[in-house]
Amino acid sequence: MVFNHLKFEKSAKKQIMKFKLLAFSVFSVFLSSCSVNYYLCETGEEISTFYVKTSNGEKVITIPKGEKVVVKGRSSYRQVKYNDRVGWAYKPFFRSEENYKYRGSFRTAKRKKKTRTYSNYSSGTVRVKGYYRKDGTYVRPHTRKRRKKH
Repeated sequence: MVFNHLKFEKSAKKQIMKFKLLAFSVFSVFLSSCSVNYYLCETGEEISTFYVKTSNGEKVITIPKGEKVVVKGRSSYRQVKYNDRVGWAYKPFFRSEENYKYRGSFRTAKRKKKTRTYSNYSSGTVRVKGYYRKDGTYVRPHTRKRRKKH
């Protein structure tokens, strides 16, 4: 009877150890899939970067061949940082690529501000085109009263 009790305790301990090992494995896979990989790369060709994930939108910057850049991720669209400017590049070609521990800002650059234009109407209202404020919010086109001249 004592022998069966010891056998049961050993099998229960094995089951607990298997559960702990499984839980640790799942947790480590979860952590590794959530981490972001950065790479220090040398461009193998001239690379154009864009404000959004596209290959024909408004350009942030064009990076010359042979320059060192920091790259985030491994997908087709990758964020590329060069001279404190970050943009999206579609399938960029790099000569060398090595893991890199990066600590810093990796935000995509903001678009250039649209300029305000005013129309000259003989009435007391003026149409204002849409524009971006300093804080990045977009102001929709609208009409306003004409400013008085002093």
